[in-house]
Amino acid sequence: MKLNFNKDYMESLIKNYELKLKDHFTSQGFIDSKQKFGTEHYKLFMAISMQLKNVSILEIGTHNGNSAIALSYGNFAGNNIKIDTYDIIDLLQECSRNFFNKSNINYKLENLFDINVRETNKDKILSYDIIFIDIDPHEGILEYEMLNWLKDNKYEGLIIFDDIHLGLGHTANNYRTTEHSMNDFWGKINDEIKKDLTYIGHHSGTGMVCFNFDKHEITY
Repeated sequence: MKLNFNKDYMESLIKNYELKLKDHFTSQGFIDSKQKFGTEHYKLFMAISMQLKNVSILEIGTHNGNSAIALSYGNFAGNNIKIDTYDIIDLLQECSRNFFNKSNINYKLENLFDINVRETNKDKILSYDIIFIDIDPHEGILEYEMLNWLKDNKYEGLIIFDDIHLGLGHTANNYRTTEHSMNDFWGKINDEIKKDLTYIGHHSGTGMVCFNFDKHEITY
């Protein structure tokens, strides 16, 4: 996979995105998408999708659907990006659902952190080019378990985690207050297999992990 994470280059890829996505993001999602790189991650995701062709992406944690929409942006350029997005609670808003239904985005309510579900879908999970994980509550426990499972099964793609710098006591989306720290989760990962993308991603932390970066052509 070939990706350039230079901010100026990525900015050049997504000019006038508002004309295509304004009616598909949620109202808050559209507001967030207009924030600069390093504040919200939607511009990062749109720029990534503009550089990919004929790939498949797994999102775990659909929420309102905004991240999946951003990751699909390259399809407006005919990039043929397929997205499977999973959640355990249906929080999808109508505008996003309508976009999913007419786009290359498949939405499922299923728990991929359940070991039996994960093993059933093992071959499919390992086939994705990119996996994006953004779940509530943000504690790093399930994320670390999934990361180790992917490592044990020799996953070769890129894994992107949201909120990697959140500490203890975080509360969001009506979930309980966190008792573990995403920052601790990120700190446990070997420096050789991770890259902090917060400067162009989400202000609360965006991190990328790959077990073999040599298989990809990535510049910053």
